[in-house]
Amino acid sequence: LDWSVFLNEQEDNFAMYYEDEEVIVAATDVCASFPLIYSEKYNCITDDVSVVSYDKSNFATIQLLHYGYAFGTLGKHTLLEDWNVLLPGQYLLLDKQNDSLSVNYYSCFGNRISVEKSLSQIFDHIITRFLKRYEGRQIILPLSGGYDSRCLAALLKQRGVENVICVTYGRKESSEVRIAKKVAETLQYQWHFVEYNEKIFLRYF
Repeated sequence: LDWSVFLNEQEDNFAMYYEDEEVIVAATDVCASFPLIYSEKYNCITDDVSVVSYDKSNFATIQLLHYGYAFGTLGKHTLLEDWNVLLPGQYLLLDKQNDSLSVNYYSCFGNRISVEKSLSQIFDHIITRFLKRYEGRQIILPLSGGYDSRCLAALLKQRGVENVICVTYGRKESSEVRIAKKVAETLQYQWHFVEYNEKIFLRYF
């Protein structure tokens, strides 16, 4: 089976685990909707972080510094030295016969759509696919000051979708928060702000 071809044919949001006598294959969709973490050291792949045991010595210093600065880690790395995450459009292949593990891309931002198509056609494809599964349910949109979420909000409004609640988190004085609020107000979408401050960080971290 050509896993790259098979995974590119999948339209839905998914995380996949497959095992037979020869291989183990794990994959996440092009949005990494359901994160999968893996460790070559512990020979494990899971979607449940509660199975991971660790102490202070397991933390990756560089990733801790980056998290403290940008609230995220770099690339495939997690806060733990021996654990990585499958990135959007990646699949993990463990060849049992050769005892070799590889992580490969089957898709980069959905290669079913030709790059020769106009941006409006690509947007139309994305939002049409989403609305097929929406079926009138409440949409909660994480809205930042960035172009990605702002574009999604605008596309939903353009299609006449009103059942949208926008949520923004961050520091109160952040320009991202000001932009997100203005976008939500302009589109007449309900907007909620979740503040990040020192008190919250001390409570949870």
